[in-house]
Amino acid sequence: MSGPDSRSKGFSLAETIIVVVVIGLLGTVLTGGFGRLLPTARQEAAVGKARILNAARCAYTLVDPDAAARWEESVDDTSRFRLLVEAQVIDGQASDYLSVQGGFILRLDGSVREATQVYRDGIPVVYTSGG
Repeated sequence: MSGPDSRSKGFSLAETIIVVVVIGLLGTVLTGGFGRLLPTARQEAAVGKARILNAARCAYTLVDPDAAARWEESVDDTSRFRLLVEAQVIDGQASDYLSVQGGFILRLDGSVREATQVYRDGIPVVYTSGG
C-alpha cells in the first residue's frame, strides 16, 4: 500500500546532519563573540571600581579636615582603603575593590585627590575618571 500512512515518520539522515552542522556553526560563532566579551567586561568592572574609589576619595576630603595628612601617612593601599571605610564613604573589604579577575589591580597611589590607578598585568589601563 502506498498512501500517506505508508511513509515513515521522522527525519532523514541528510536532514539530521544539516541541522547538526547548522547548530555547530551557530555555536562556534556565538562562542567566539562571547570569548571577547569576558575580558572587556572584566576591564569595565575594574574601571567601575576605580570610579567608585575616586568618588569615595573625594567624599573623604569633604568629611575629614585632616584627610590629606592622614592619606599621606598611610603607607599602602589597604590602610588607605581602611581610611575610606572609617570615614564611612565606602563599605566593604579592600580585597573587594583593589583586585578584579583577569589580572587587574587598583592602586590608591598619590594624593587623596588623584585618580585611582588601574593596572592589568602591571601595565596601566587608561580610563577617564568621569562616567
